[in-house]
Amino acid sequence: MTRKLFALCLLGVFVIAGCGEKAPEDPYAKVSLHRALYGPPVLSKGFKYKLVAPDIVESAGDYVLVREGQVSTFITGASLADKITGRDPGTLTFNVVKRFSPAPFFRCENVVAGNDTIPIPQGRTIPLPRMSNPANFDPGDHTDVKMTHFRYNDTVGLDKEVDKKYAVTAKLVRAQEGKETVWMLEGSEPAARGVMPTLRISSPSPAMEIVLNLMVKSGQPFDGGVTFTEAEPWVKRQKNHVCGTVDIDYVKFLDRVFRG
Repeated sequence: MTRKLFALCLLGVFVIAGCGEKAPEDPYAKVSLHRALYGPPVLSKGFKYKLVAPDIVESAGDYVLVREGQVSTFITGASLADKITGRDPGTLTFNVVKRFSPAPFFRCENVVAGNDTIPIPQGRTIPLPRMSNPANFDPGDHTDVKMTHFRYNDTVGLDKEVDKKYAVTAKLVRAQEGKETVWMLEGSEPAARGVMPTLRISSPSPAMEIVLNLMVKSGQPFDGGVTFTEAEPWVKRQKNHVCGTVDIDYVKFLDRVFRG
């Protein structure tokens, strides 16, 4: 009898101990994109958040651009776009860590897709475009001009454009020059001799390159500021009708201004 009583008591201890065990806590706090970015703050150690089925605007390479209403930002991660390709966006949950510089964004640690958890490799620094709020952004001394301002057959005029800053709206295109693919800005109205004015964009930074790719995928025209750096030699202009080369100073995309 004593042995039975002892056994029952021991079993009770195990049952009580088992019931007392807690399931592992989820370190990611579920929160909306807007609240994760701008508050009010949600209690989460290490600013770890769970973004459930965010509205994905575009994705490419290490970047996923997400939006909620008029608010947008990047989720970054090594080959993140490839890892979610082919998945139903409505089933995706991004477990992320908030970062604050150069502007608030999220670094992805893993993606949950249905019953699958997709780990995202860590450790590699992913450059992010410099961003500004349009309401507080000062474009500086950029003069508003139409693309027809640039005429490929005006050698003297193009030479005078060097180092001048302009704000332009143009179609953003990829063009093949020999074996190299380059970015171009193309006007919507013909200028000299019925030819569409075209400007070549000097090699953008890797971070700006992703913004340009996202703009092309979304179909949004280029709306930004450039500095004219070099007129195309006349021998080349006669054939390609490219007026010259520009550096990107800034470009407006969604609710952000991205700086070159």
